Amino acid sequence: MSNQLEEVKKILVWFQEQLKKKERIWKQSAPDAWSCEEAYCWIYADSNYAFSQCDRSTPIIEAAKQLARPYYDKWLDLERDCQSIHGYIIPPPASEDTLQSYLEQLSVEIRAEGRCKTIRWKSLRSFTFLLHEKLPKGQLGFIEVIFPERMEIFDGKVIRIVDKTVYPVDIIIACKILQKLAHMALEGRANAQQSAATTLGLAWMCLCSSRKRLPTELILIHGATASSVRLPVPDTKNEEEPKGSLALPTLCGPFAIPISKELANYLVALSLLSPPSMGTIIGSPLGSLHRTFQRAVDQVPEAAQLGKITFLTFMSHPHEAFGHRYTPKMA
Repeated sequence: MSNQLEEVKKILVWFQEQLKKKERIWKQSAPDAWSCEEAYCWIYADSNYAFSQCDRSTPIIEAAKQLARPYYDKWLDLERDCQSIHGYIIPPPASEDTLQSYLEQLSVEIRAEGRCKTIRWKSLRSFTFLLHEKLPKGQLGFIEVIFPERMEIFDGKVIRIVDKTVYPVDIIIACKILQKLAHMALEGRANAQQSAATTLGLAWMCLCSSRKRLPTELILIHGATASSVRLPVPDTKNEEEPKGSLALPTLCGPFAIPISKELANYLVALSLLSPPSMGTIIGSPLGSLHRTFQRAVDQVPEAAQLGKITFLTFMSHPHEAFGHRYTPKMA
């Protein structure tokens, strides 16, 4: 077993010890509320969590400010079949329209009409596909918010098509899965502890992404660099415990999210397990981490009736409708 894995485990043990201390205090003053508080402590990887408010600011995307007309003209030059009936395709943007204002205008028109005719819908899909091709991946977030890559019209509204695995579970189930991963990292087979510790780190990073509800992808989170983590800096003028930060990779570019000192220390220690040539927080391939995550889920009996739970599930913030999952008919 590597010395660095021992460092990762020490941070995890320290976190659990802090929760035990907090549990004793809560069970004396508010025993009925402890299960929810404990769940949020695990979800936020923060032993001092106390109904903290999430930062609701959003990133600025430079691509959204570009003029739409040049992109529209490039699209027309492609001479695609969906452009053949000019009076029925998406109208050209005004000369001053930015990409964001133009797409927002199209969205408003669809809502006002309550539908989108077939030819216009096909041309819209074709145009947004061109934008996905021409713009950098880290600048696509504003498009995903207005017209997701996977979308359909329902009751006059553009809705995102998501897999069943994306729908969130409740905070207690999420907590138990995280606790199982921690147990596997500390008490599991020696040759499986590192995988469990790494899987736990990725699960926590996915939960970080769920707080902001910004468009991102699991592959982006998995590839987050070690330099994206900032350790907390003590401030003698501020009585509050200092927070670290994680510059989460998104389709809007990297966006810094406040994280607890425990999570910041854990992710930094985890990054030292990655091969130096990778320079990432997570050094294991996604396939093996998926299998480890599934083993943890399988050890939570209450999860069996909720459908398939994956890392994608943790990219949607857990809710408090205990025992339920907001999802279409489960497979």
